[in-house]
Amino acid sequence: MLINTRLVKSPVLAAFKKNNLRIGILHAGGPAPGGNLVLYGAALRAKDYGVPLVAFKNGYSGPMNESVRDIEDSLSIPITREQIRYLRDQNALVPGSSRANPGKQIQSASDMDDPAKTAALKKVLDVFEALRIGAWISVGGDDTMGTGNKLQMHLASLASYENLMGVVHVPKTIDKDYPGIPFTFGFMSAAEFIGDQVKGLHDDAKAAGEASKPVYHIVEIMGRKAGWLTAAASIYGQATYTFVPEDFAGRDAVDLSEIANDCVNVVLKRKEQGKNYGVITLAEGIGELLPKDGVEIDDHGHTRLDQVKFADRLLSAIKEEMERRGLGQIKLHSHKAGYNARQVKPNFYDVMLCQKLGLSAVDAIFNGNFGHMVSVEGVFDSKLVSFSDLVDPETLKVNSWVMDPECGMYQLLRGMQQPF
Repeated sequence: MLINTRLVKSPVLAAFKKNNLRIGILHAGGPAPGGNLVLYGAALRAKDYGVPLVAFKNGYSGPMNESVRDIEDSLSIPITREQIRYLRDQNALVPGSSRANPGKQIQSASDMDDPAKTAALKKVLDVFEALRIGAWISVGGDDTMGTGNKLQMHLASLASYENLMGVVHVPKTIDKDYPGIPFTFGFMSAAEFIGDQVKGLHDDAKAAGEASKPVYHIVEIMGRKAGWLTAAASIYGQATYTFVPEDFAGRDAVDLSEIANDCVNVVLKRKEQGKNYGVITLAEGIGELLPKDGVEIDDHGHTRLDQVKFADRLLSAIKEEMERRGLGQIKLHSHKAGYNARQVKPNFYDVMLCQKLGLSAVDAIFNGNFGHMVSVEGVFDSKLVSFSDLVDPETLKVNSWVMDPECGMYQLLRGMQQPF
């Protein structure tokens, strides 16, 4: 449904003014290009309404773990005129972020009835109420939206809060695995930045490759559940061949030797064509299907994919496959891309998108649209999507958006890559 982006005189705004309430905003999970511009857009819009806005440092970690006084004194930032001007030109996320998860103990809808499992949720709500936060904006990925949904559900089940009304969510991830919005903020900037790196490695390999020793770079790119970022960066950067999680849909495990065998076939076919160079790109999420002995699990129950070291392991497997076949030497280099793209300067699209989402989030609050995610359609037309349309009602996990083999991005990826 479309939302009104004009200033409104609503019962919510009247309650904010009467009770001297503030809007809170926090960022959770990994940063993405343009995060400060979401805050910038929200701050300008809150100023239009004459309502104070305060940013919480490091996501939910303060409200989960610290006293109200500590948060008020050192773990929050009142956004003044000076901060608003500063936000526009900073890449590094000013309020910081955290993976602290007050909904960690909630694994199903039935857990919402267990006071012990909802204790961290209540602590966060208590802190917001004490700080006179009338509503808050959460900025983050699917796990953060899942947390927002649990907090909204818990808030609705309690009658102990006089002023706290609810949450509006802004979707963020460079992975673009979010339903309900065509492109999450940061995706375009990250894909372009990583694509430039892939193209640079392609040109390096082309310059250094010899018939007696081909040169190949293996680039592991962020993307846990979906291959959108890997596909976009690979198309833009002219990668030789790409592996994404969607290639292994429905499988519980993947043998690394299978991928290594495909890579060696690519190398041999290109060698026949006089091409002794290339770049092979991989989505890190495939690492979920590999053996993970000794790998840690994070607060959201995810495998620490940085510890899987997918690219390094594939490099070794390719060398082993070359030796097994009695083939010549090959020079291989492995790289990891993603972290270095999370705070690059946002490109034009992300500048527009971030400011629009920040503005829309404040409008959604004063329209009383709690328990919704802000989105866009058309040419930056504002849109709202209910949490209930995005979250599995039993597991309370956010549904993922992966590439279908028939979708345009996947078809473009395969159409532009013809290594054989």
